[in-house]
Amino acid sequence: MPSDTEGAPREDTVHLRSLLGIGLKFDGVYDHSEGNIHYFMRFFQRGNVVLIAGRQPADGSLDLRSMLKEDAQGGTGSLHNAPVTFRNDSLYFTTMANRGAITYAGAVHGDSLRFIKHSRATGKRAVISYGFIPDRADSR
Repeated sequence: MPSDTEGAPREDTVHLRSLLGIGLKFDGVYDHSEGNIHYFMRFFQRGNVVLIAGRQPADGSLDLRSMLKEDAQGGTGSLHNAPVTFRNDSLYFTTMANRGAITYAGAVHGDSLRFIKHSRATGKRAVISYGFIPDRADSR
């Protein structure tokens, strides 16, 4: 006999909505750097963003951007994969850090993004800009 919940959507199911046509670029990454620490994010047309933060060696021995895959398993270390909501002219998403949620609310500004980043754990807020870096033709 079928259960009462058979065929019903699971509560932990994530529903993605396309990000096409809102001004985002999908052929590269958005970057914010502080010294040699980079905060990379890559958006995917299907409706998610993958983020990573860390040291980007100048010698090219490790390219953090290569870890930003559409189906990356987030939630470990500094790699996150989150669904994106687009409402009016703004983008919204949330990542989970060890100490709690970090929310992002922002908008596309030409070739850059500007977000208000808010840590729910510490209460800190910051306005952060990310510039676009296209994929290199030789890295595809």
